[in-house]
Amino acid sequence: MTEDRQNAGDRRFGEGLRVCVFACIGSSNESICKEINQKIVSAIKMNIDGLSPKTWEYPLDDGKGGEGITLVQPLVESFIAWDTWPLLRGAYLFVVSCKEYNPDIIINILEEYFEVKQQDIILTQI
Repeated sequence: MTEDRQNAGDRRFGEGLRVCVFACIGSSNESICKEINQKIVSAIKMNIDGLSPKTWEYPLDDGKGGEGITLVQPLVESFIAWDTWPLLRGAYLFVVSCKEYNPDIIINILEEYFEVKQQDIILTQI
């Protein structure tokens, strides 16, 4: 059992899962999202353990999906995901983890690149 799992103590599955969603206004692209991810992972002390992000580009070959990218960075602790909308000059960032972190740290990083319009934090209690 990993140390992260051992530190979960007596919590049931889903208890304490922190989901933070940030609405970011400004230009974004795959390289900016990856750069921000690296800063977030370092600042909140998460671990990618060599796992590479996966990116999907839109529109798909059949024209579906609008325009932009979805990028997911797996973490040992869960994941970071981006959904970008270049035509609307915005992106959504989701940071999901059972490990506690301070969302203000993420906002400080995002404000180097974007105007942060909204932040929603959900702590699950399944």
